[in-house]
Amino acid sequence: MATYIFLDPNDIVQQQQAMAAVAAATMNNTTNTNNNFFTNNIPNSTALNKSSSSND
Repeated sequence: MATYIFLDPNDIVQQQQAMAAVAAATMNNTTNTNNNFFTNNIPNSTALNKSSSSND
């Protein structure tokens, strides 16, 4: 699953939020390597619990 983040080079707050999101996802992946990120963080969502095996 590919994630695309488009940043405004002049928006420092946006860049900090993006880095925080990447850090949170990275920490989640290292501590829960066998679980899906969205399943761990949004347990009540049925749409996001479907895993994707695409290679984009």
